[in-house]
Amino acid sequence: MKTFTTLAFLACSISLAHAQALQSEMQKPIADKTKQTEITTPTRPKLTSDLLQKQVTYSGFLVDLAKTNTPGRLLSLRKPADPKRDAQNISYDPMTGRVIGFKLLSIDF
Repeated sequence: MKTFTTLAFLACSISLAHAQALQSEMQKPIADKTKQTEITTPTRPKLTSDLLQKQVTYSGFLVDLAKTNTPGRLLSLRKPADPKRDAQNISYDPMTGRVIGFKLLSIDF
C-alpha cells in the first residue's frame, strides 16, 4: 500500500513538472546614460542652542595636578589639611555614605 501511494505521488509530480512551460525573454540592452548624476550628502539638522551652551568639564586629581603651577605643593604632606579641597576628589556611596574610591579623572558634560 505504501509503494502504491509513493508511486502515485511521483507520477503526479512528474506530470506537473512536464506541464510547466519555460518562458524566458532576452534581456534588453541597457541604454548608456550620458547624464551624470550628482551625489549629495544629506544635511544634518542644526544643533539647538541648549546643546551648544553645554560645555565639557574635566575634574579630578590629575586635572588639578596639571592646572597647578607648583605640583610639589599639591603632593606635599607638610601642607595642612583642607577638608573642603581634599574631599573634592573622593567618591562616596550614595546609600551608605562610605568612601568608594578616589577620582583621578572625571569628565562631566
